[in-house]
Amino acid sequence: MYRMFNPTNAGDDVGVDFDLEVNSVVQHFCVSSEAIEDLSKSEKLHGKELIDAFQKYADRISEAAQRKHGSPSNGRILLKTSDF
Repeated sequence: MYRMFNPTNAGDDVGVDFDLEVNSVVQHFCVSSEAIEDLSKSEKLHGKELIDAFQKYADRISEAAQRKHGSPSNGRILLKTSDF
């Protein structure tokens, strides 16, 4: 079972930061704006548009994050287009 929370714009439209809890372990992620744009088949997204697209594709993003969950990291794990 997983739970995604705290999606926030990573700043400068580079992507969306979020946390994912899997089996009571929380890990930090960032999905790139390019990956979100590719998922949504959109041109450059900014601000609220980026968060809205993230929310629309949250299930697919969560699935990709779960595959990387547990990867060694000092900070956020980056999800990019190739992860989808």
